[in-house]
Amino acid sequence: MLGTGHLLLGFGPYVAYGLGGKAKFDSPLGSFSENIVFAKEFASVNPYGQYFKRMDFGSNLFFGYELANGISLKLDTQIGLGKINADNRNYPTDKTSFKNTGFDLSLGYMF
Repeated sequence: MLGTGHLLLGFGPYVAYGLGGKAKFDSPLGSFSENIVFAKEFASVNPYGQYFKRMDFGSNLFFGYELANGISLKLDTQIGLGKINADNRNYPTDKTSFKNTGFDLSLGYMF
């Protein structure tokens, strides 16, 4: 029984552009972070940098419920389909693939 409200359901593509960020690492020796370097390929001049591509694409899916008074609750997920780590031309045997995944929960009001 849904009451007087209605279900919310949506899906579609997304495109994203990276502006900046940091990569954080935890190890037995301690924690550290590095700035993200945006590049299309790995550069051997800085082998310890965290290289990622600026552009990303994927799919978006959400579902939720909106009450009759306009208040809604929504769960949203983004699943990256594009490989965002820079090409490993200097390390051709490395098959590592990083992809974005995101989740959010929102509370809204429609007026």
